Amino acid sequence: MYVNFQILTFVKIFYMRWQINNYIFCDEKQTLLSEDGSSQLEPMMVELLVYFCQHPNEIISKDRLIEYVWQGRIVSDNAVTRIITKLRKVFLDDARKPNFIATFPKKGYKFIANVQPLADYKEKQPLIEIHADRSSEIIRKSNQKLLLLATFLLIAAFCSWFLLVQDKPSSELTIDKDIKISGSIVLTTDAGNEVQPSISPDGTRISYMSITSDNQINLVIKSLKSHEKVYVQHSNDADVGPASWSPDGKEIVYLVTSVNTCQYYTRAVNGLQLEEPELIYTCNKGSYGGMSYTHDKNTVVFSENKGAGTPYELFELNLKTKIKTRLNQPSVHLAGNSQFDLHPTKNKLLISSPDEKQWVGFYSLDLDSEKLNLLFKQNAYICCGIWSHQGDKIVLMDGFPSYQLASYDLSGKEKEIIFSASEQIVRPYRHSNGTDYLYVAGRHNKDIKLVDLINGNSKTIANASVSDRLPAFSPNGKAVAYISEATGSEQIWLYDVVTEKRLKLTNFDNQNHYFDLKFSPNGQALIALGINSIFYVNLSDFKVTKLPLPEQELRAVSFKTDQQISFSMKKQGKWQVHIYDLMSEISSIESPNWKYVQHASNSGNTIWVDQNNIVKSGPNGTIDTNIPTDDISLITHRSLNIKKYGEQWFWLALGQKNAIKRYSEKTKKIDILADQLPSRFDISKMSLVYAYTKNRNFDVFSSN
Repeated sequence: MYVNFQILTFVKIFYMRWQINNYIFCDEKQTLLSEDGSSQLEPMMVELLVYFCQHPNEIISKDRLIEYVWQGRIVSDNAVTRIITKLRKVFLDDARKPNFIATFPKKGYKFIANVQPLADYKEKQPLIEIHADRSSEIIRKSNQKLLLLATFLLIAAFCSWFLLVQDKPSSELTIDKDIKISGSIVLTTDAGNEVQPSISPDGTRISYMSITSDNQINLVIKSLKSHEKVYVQHSNDADVGPASWSPDGKEIVYLVTSVNTCQYYTRAVNGLQLEEPELIYTCNKGSYGGMSYTHDKNTVVFSENKGAGTPYELFELNLKTKIKTRLNQPSVHLAGNSQFDLHPTKNKLLISSPDEKQWVGFYSLDLDSEKLNLLFKQNAYICCGIWSHQGDKIVLMDGFPSYQLASYDLSGKEKEIIFSASEQIVRPYRHSNGTDYLYVAGRHNKDIKLVDLINGNSKTIANASVSDRLPAFSPNGKAVAYISEATGSEQIWLYDVVTEKRLKLTNFDNQNHYFDLKFSPNGQALIALGINSIFYVNLSDFKVTKLPLPEQELRAVSFKTDQQISFSMKKQGKWQVHIYDLMSEISSIESPNWKYVQHASNSGNTIWVDQNNIVKSGPNGTIDTNIPTDDISLITHRSLNIKKYGEQWFWLALGQKNAIKRYSEKTKKIDILADQLPSRFDISKMSLVYAYTKNRNFDVFSSN
C-alpha cells in the first residue's frame, strides 16, 4: 500500500433519533418528521444536522464545519451557506428571527433549538478517523440492513404522525396514501423503483413503471383520488411499460418486452377497468423505446433501434393504416434519438439528441411540415428536456447530479430555477393540470464486497448509505480504490485490505460522473475515466490532472506502462486504441486492427479485442482464446467487461439478474461467483471485489 497511514482512531457511534423542538430527526432514514409529514434530507444536510445536534448552543465557525462536516474537502463558503439555507427552509426558520439556526456575523452559526437525543436507534460500524500525511479524513462507515417493517411501524406509532405503507405488485386493487415532502407530493410509494410517469389528461390517474427488487417491470395505473391501483398484465415473463395516454384519456399505448419479443399494445381504460389489449406494432427484439400519442389519437410517435446495442431512431405510426414513417431528426450518435416530448398544444416534438461528444442538443421538429430546428446545445450531458406548460420554454435538470429543475428560453438563455427537490432528480415530466411538474427522485445504494475465491469467505468493504462502486485492485492486491458519494459528490477512496482502513483520496470540485478506475503497474497512480475525459491521480502528492484529450467518448482505459495510458476513441467511425504518453503529452494510435485493449501488470493477462470483436490475450495479442464470447457484452459503461487471471476468465453476464461468471481454460467449465445484482468487478490473485445493488428506491413526485 502506498499511502502512509499515521494515526488510526476507532470511535463507537450510533444511529440516533433526535427531538428538535416539534420535529423528530431520524439519522439513518435521513428524514425530518413533523405534524405535516416527512421531509427527506440530502446527505450533506443530514451530516450538518447531526453535527448541530451533537453541538447545540455552540458558535461553530465555517472553518470548523468544513473540517468536521465536509471532512476537509475544498469547498467554498457558499457551499456551506447553501446547506444552511436548505436546513432553514425545511425547518421554516426565519434567519432574521431564528428558532433553529442563528447567524453570528464573522463568527459562525449556533444551533439554538431545543435538542433532546432519543434512545439509541441502531449501532453503526466503527467510525474510522484516518490522519494521513496531508489532512485528516473522517469516514462514517455504515453497515446495516433495512429496518423490519414492524420496527418502522413502532417508530411511526411513537411519532404518532404518519404511516407509510409500501405496496407489492398484485393483480388485485391496492390502496396507499399520498405523502407531502418539502413542497412536493409523493405520488408513488411502491416497494422498489417507480419511473416513467404519465398523468391522464383529466388529471385523475397516473400510469408508471414499477421495478421490483428482482428487476421485474410492471405497468401500474393508479387513481389519484382513491389511491387504488391496477396492474396491466401480460405473460409472467414479460416486462410492461412505459405507457402514454391518448388525448381523450380513454386509452393507453404501452410497450411489452421479453427476452425474445418487443411489442406495442393499445388498451381502452374506463376509470381503472381495462379492456382487452390490441397489438398495434411489433418492434425489433432488444428495442426498449417508448411510444406516445400525438394530438391526433390515430397517430403515435415512438423510438426504436435495430437490436440490442444499436442507436435509437424516431418513427411515426398511423394506427389506421399501420404505415410506419421515419421522422426527420438529428444525426444519430451514441445511443441515438430515444428521448422526445410532444408540445402541450402544437403538433411538434422536442428531441433531446447527443452529439459525438455526448453533449445534448435540443431540437424542435414540426410533425406537419417535417421542419427540424436546433434550438440550443449545452456543453454538458443533461438528459431529457421537455416543453414547459406554455410551450415557450425548455425545462431541464439543473446539472448532474441535480436537485433542481431549471427552465430556459428557446435559445438556451434566461435560465430560471423553477423547483428545488430534497433528493436527486432523475428527469422531469409535465403534469396534465397545466401548472405542476412530475419528477422521479430517490437513491440507488451500492455496496462493495470482497470475496476470497479459495475459501469462499466474503466481507463488505464499502457500505455508505449512498453509492460505492467501480472497485479496482492495486497491483499487489493489498488495496482497493473505488468511487463513493459518501461526501455528497463522486470522490475516489482507498481501502487497505490488510488493515481494513479507508482514506478519501480526492477533492473533486466538479460534477463529473466516473465510469472506470485503474491503478498504474507500480501502484503509485490511478486514472479515472469521466465523461469525455481522463483524470490522472498521483498517489504520492494526491495531485489530480485532467489529461489534454479530445472531448469525445472514451472507452477501455488502462495503464500500458507507468508513463503510458491506453484508451479507445473513435477514428473515422471505428473504435481504435490510442496511447497517451505522460512525459511527452503526445497521443499515438496503436495498430488499427485493435478495437480495445486492457493492459494488465502481468502482460500475460492483457486482453485484446480486434475490429471483428475477436478476443485475444498476451503481451501483443497473439494468443487465441476459446472463451464463450456469445455470453459476454464486451463493453459495459465504457469499460471492457472481461478480465483474465492465469487460465481463468471472468465477466459480468448481463440480464434480468446480473451475475459474475468464471470460465476455466483447463476444465472448460463456467461457474457463477456472484448473483446478487453485481455490477463492476475486479480480480487479484484469488480474490474478487465487486459492487452490487443493496437497495434502490425511486418514487414519482409532483411539485406542489
